Amino acid sequence: MDIDPPCSKRRQRGLATCGGALALLAGCTVGPNYHRPDVPAPDAWAAASAPQAGGGASRAVPGAFDGRRWWAVFQDPLLDQLVDEAARQNLDLQSAALRIREARAQRAVAGGAELPSVAGTGIAGRSRMSE
Repeated sequence: MDIDPPCSKRRQRGLATCGGALALLAGCTVGPNYHRPDVPAPDAWAAASAPQAGGGASRAVPGAFDGRRWWAVFQDPLLDQLVDEAARQNLDLQSAALRIREARAQRAVAGGAELPSVAGTGIAGRSRMSE
């Protein structure tokens, strides 16, 4: 009975993997006489990259973009209104943390109804017979 130790199977798989990787890498090489082919750009590409008619080079931007109102480039009054409303209702960090604590407390109170409850009553009294 001839049983191959697991070590030799691992070694065979490793050699097969290395051989496959070397074969793939050998397919990526080019010969010593390789020269890059000259590929002309399509006419549509040249027309798109040409300067605007009558304008010469590209025009300068009127002012530096500071990024504070980046959404203004969309020129959408509804978007401007929504961003302004969000800025008005924005909370500072401390009040936001307090609202989170309040919401967690309300959740704990609401979840208390699911827990078992214990109720009890007691009556105490004393009586005595007269003589």
